[in-house]
Amino acid sequence: MKSDHRHELKSNELAQWVAEFPEWARQNSRTILITCGIVLAVVLVYAWYLYDKNVASVNRRVRFSEMANQLYGSKRQAARSGTEGKDLSFMLLQSADSLAQFAASARDKTVAGLAYLKRAEAIRSELHYRPTQAPEDLTKQIELARASYQEALDKAGDQASLGAAARYGLGLCAEETGNQAEAREIYQQIVADARLKGTVAQAAAEYRLKTLADYMDSIVFRPGPEPAPAPLAAAPQEPNAASTPAGPNLPAAVAAPAPITSLPPGANVVSP
Repeated sequence: MKSDHRHELKSNELAQWVAEFPEWARQNSRTILITCGIVLAVVLVYAWYLYDKNVASVNRRVRFSEMANQLYGSKRQAARSGTEGKDLSFMLLQSADSLAQFAASARDKTVAGLAYLKRAEAIRSELHYRPTQAPEDLTKQIELARASYQEALDKAGDQASLGAAARYGLGLCAEETGNQAEAREIYQQIVADARLKGTVAQAAAEYRLKTLADYMDSIVFRPGPEPAPAPLAAAPQEPNAASTPAGPNLPAAVAAPAPITSLPPGANVVSP
């Protein structure tokens, strides 16, 4: 009896709650809407986070890889065209502009830093592959490359290898503008950084320190050898008896034998 009574009481409470729910919902409609909105926003934000992490981030990295490969291809075309008397160095500036737009829109700091690093490389490469360059163009281009390397350094954060590559680029810019002291200081800082042991940037900086003095003096090429004089033409020789063959199958210095004549029977032969 007690169990049946408890069941009856619970049924009555549930029926009463169902009957009163519309009125309760009407009175608390504002709170209900706010709560549902917050829950929906949390769900949407989490779903976007998963999409950005697993799909969009991968797509951005793939896009960056494609742009880096495009830069490498542009460098090859510019180098090949230079040997043919053509100038395709402008393709490197096009790659630099694309990398700048990509870096500005990238939310991942590491990817953005890599894009700025490649942009600076493209700007410097355009100077090297250009057939001729004015001093004002050199200064302008190097300043653009320097700013891009600095952006990469700012985006590096705790990425030691990325920061070292950006600092190494700043050292190259200092070299190309003739500031050897600044370049040496940058390379020494990279070499002395224990976090960079075994990295490509540290090995490159160490090599630049060893060869930096070789680029401080002007290079003068030794003059080439004098061209050899043209050979004199041989004077024509008059034909003579000593050089003219006496027979069709004999050398010129050998005289042809006397013709053989038949002797009559019984003739005496006297040797000379």
